[in-house]
Amino acid sequence: MQKHTKIGLKRNWSEISAASRAKRKASSAPLPLEVKKYEIALRAAIKGKKEPKVMILGATPELRDLAIKLGCTCLAVDVSLDMLVKMTAVMKYQDDPKNLTARADWLKLGEIFKRGGFNAVLADASLNNVPHQLYPAALKNIWQVLSPGGEFITKHFVYLYDKPKDGIVEMQKKYDSGHLNWLWLVIHLGVYSRWQPRLYDEKAKRYLVGGGIKLLDRWLKTKKFRFTRQDLEKFANLKVHAGNVNHVVIAENEWLKLVKKYFAVIDRLVVKKYEWMEYGPVWRFKKK
Repeated sequence: MQKHTKIGLKRNWSEISAASRAKRKASSAPLPLEVKKYEIALRAAIKGKKEPKVMILGATPELRDLAIKLGCTCLAVDVSLDMLVKMTAVMKYQDDPKNLTARADWLKLGEIFKRGGFNAVLADASLNNVPHQLYPAALKNIWQVLSPGGEFITKHFVYLYDKPKDGIVEMQKKYDSGHLNWLWLVIHLGVYSRWQPRLYDEKAKRYLVGGGIKLLDRWLKTKKFRFTRQDLEKFANLKVHAGNVNHVVIAENEWLKLVKKYFAVIDRLVVKKYEWMEYGPVWRFKKK
């Protein structure tokens, strides 16, 4: 797993992410309305459970704080110990005894942790960093650590092939209206713009985010596209650490076919004001 995550990124990636995350303005931090969707799903998943246990795939401080706030013992699992340490440092409940971490491979969860030991597994687009060929193994491992009826709650981006492709004018309007924020505009550019054929690898189902960053950077410098000053600062941060990040997206029907081998689909939670949640909803899956 490690070669698909931290390797290839700047060595100071976790430090930069943590510094911006501390202000809750990090590039990939879930927004408050998104966290609310996670809260709705998690409350339903742990309802009636005594001393619920939750696993987080990744170091996402917002999800870890949410789980602890709701009374769960929370175990964050990531292949990068450095990321776990840096993200723990910006948590509200960093010193809570229910805040636990483990350095481990998501493809070996069933070997390392007690099977059936968790009431819920949460992830914020974590599998969008993983090659799609590894999705079956990842989903199986998540299924193994969940208790009977346990839930996998995750924001996960899928490819809606029939969705129209936008030009610069359309994307500027969506940014100005708040339908796309500065970060998700970068993702939108790679998959739902007229430049998609040269940015998205159909065979690998992968968008190398650096390609979109370079294209948008040229537009910003030549005034073809406009960001607010605050978003220009955030974009500058993104340029430093995200050039080699992979964004893996497969068609929604392909994703659900894989998921349904292990889970029943309970809900597809979106925030209507955010267009990116149309194709990156918070999914709620229940273990079969």
